[in-house]
Amino acid sequence: MSYTRPIKATSDTVVHFLFTSKGNEDILLGFINAVLADAGMPLARKVWPKTPFNPKTFVTDKNTVMDIKAEAKDGKTFLIEFQVADHDYFENRMLYYWARTYSGQLGEGERYEKLHPVVSIIVVGFSMFEEL
Repeated sequence: MSYTRPIKATSDTVVHFLFTSKGNEDILLGFINAVLADAGMPLARKVWPKTPFNPKTFVTDKNTVMDIKAEAKDGKTFLIEFQVADHDYFENRMLYYWARTYSGQLGEGERYEKLHPVVSIIVVGFSMFEEL
């Protein structure tokens, strides 16, 4: 007798398929805009999934991989992470991913005016901020 476990909706496989498969751009845009609208921020008109990897700049850098990375027409980047398990370091990891993405926009000698906002959207299965 074989047993198959159901795939959780928050698994990396489901999340990647749902939001980054060709033809699902409207699902990704709708999700991002729902979060932006709830936060009172301007909506995105169009987004494109990008590679979720932040490449190393130096040999000693840490590799980072988000669940989803997308870029809007205006240059804004969206980092989306789904996390079920609570880890002590999770908040620091999310801040590090944001900082690497933001700082990675500029090369040596480039002007700071080229920087675009980076918005992190984090969906968790636990209470991240007990005080709230």
